[in-house]
This record gives sequence, C-alpha cells and structure tokens, in this order.
Amino acid sequence: MKSRWLVVALAAAATAPDVHGQSGSTTGLGPDTVTTTPSGRYPANGLHRLLLGDLNRDLWAVPVSAPVLDLRRFAGGLSPLRRGGGLQTQSLRLRGQDGQTYNFRSIDKDATRGLDPMLQNSLPARVLQDQIGALFPLSAMVVAPLLEAAGVLHPNPRLVVLPDDPLLGDFREEFGGLLGWLEVRPDEGPDGEPGFAGSTRIVGSPRLLERLEESPLEQVDAQAYLRARLLDVFVGDWDRHPDQWRWASFERGDTVSWYPIPR
Repeated sequence: MKSRWLVVALAAAATAPDVHGQSGSTTGLGPDTVTTTPSGRYPANGLHRLLLGDLNRDLWAVPVSAPVLDLRRFAGGLSPLRRGGGLQTQSLRLRGQDGQTYNFRSIDKDATRGLDPMLQNSLPARVLQDQIGALFPLSAMVVAPLLEAAGVLHPNPRLVVLPDDPLLGDFREEFGGLLGWLEVRPDEGPDGEPGFAGSTRIVGSPRLLERLEESPLEQVDAQAYLRARLLDVFVGDWDRHPDQWRWASFERGDTVSWYPIPR
C-alpha cells in the first residue's frame, strides 16, 4: 500500500514548480573531518533487546565521517542567532555573510524534553529515550532524493560536525562537537528579489493561515501538499509540527498558489 502511495506522489510531480533542492554554499566544509557514531546511547544486551526490541540500535553505533564546519569560511562566515524550537531535536539557527540563514539540527534526539521535570531521570524517561533507537539516524540523506523525485520543494541537508569553536559563543557548550544536519533556511530574497526556489514570498505556517483567510485568491496547492504528506507517511514521519513547514508562493494569473517546503 505504501508503495502505491509513493507512485501516486511521483505521478503527480509534473505539476510542481521546476526547481530542485537547494544547498547554499559549499566553501567551508572541511578539509578537517571527524569520524564518530551518531549516538552511543542505544546499545543493549540480550534481555534488553528481548523486552524493548532490536530497533535500529546497531545503525546508531556505525561510525560515519563528516566534515567539520568552518564557521569563518562557510557562507562567508557564520554567526549563531538563536536556539531552535522542537521538543526533541537540538537545533541552532545561524546567519551567513552571504545573506542567507542556515539551520543546524542534531541527529540524536532527546525524547524526554517534553516530560515533566520530575520525570526527567525516571525509568519511564529512560524507556522513552531508548525508543529513539528505532529511528534511522541518517534518514535525511535518504529522504532528500525522494522529495526531489516527487517534485516537493526542499532544502538539501549536509552532514557536518559543528566545531568546538569560541565563535559559537553561548551555544558552544551545547553544540560544540555535535554531529548533525546543516541546511539553508528557505526564505525570500532581499528587496522583493526571488529567493528559495525562485519564490518572492516565503512564510511560516501561522502567516500562511492568515493569508488564506484574508484572500480567496490565495490557496495551497493541494497536489503538492498531498505529495509531501504521502512521503511523510511512506518514510514514517508522523509528528510534523507547524514550524517544520515553510510555504513558497507562486503567482498563477490572478491567483497565488502556496507550495509546501517540509524541513
């Protein structure tokens, strides 16, 4: 059934804007590389695996090599802006001298962040965190080509290691040495110039809802949204929240169509 849904998504791809995933700058990735594992939190003995499952524990322990991000060279120089949202992922927003904003998000997740503080170190919290081992640690690397094939707008994530660098400022202790994904934040260009995917207006979910209420001439492209959601179902991404969507506008005569940008 899932395969049929993916075929439907791919068959509808011709209606999407003729654009591809965007990556931003390439200078400043390496030459230093680090070999590490996505996480060391999910090993388990025989009884543990019997009770809580094999999951993808072994994949989390496979060493991977990633370039160290050069904060002085990438995008002309990166400056941290603020910590991102999300209940599980550690994320950091950075501003490049190239005028673009970039998002970094950790590969490993903290499933206990949404729990009451009194439960943070409890047995239920440890069991909950253990189930993160069911995820595929490098899933973003697999999903990006699927989004491309289905004609869904998307940024291209890069696997990097944030350096333990004084330029991280107050975020150094939390993010220094962390393995994760770096991608350009979908946004419009300055002074009305085309930005991500050639769109001149890109908004978040709250602003999109406001615009849809304000004008009957603006609407979400239903097929584009369906393709994005079908791929979510196909890869098992069940918990998208509003901040994980951006929306790009494209004029169609007198109307404006909004296309989803899952991230």
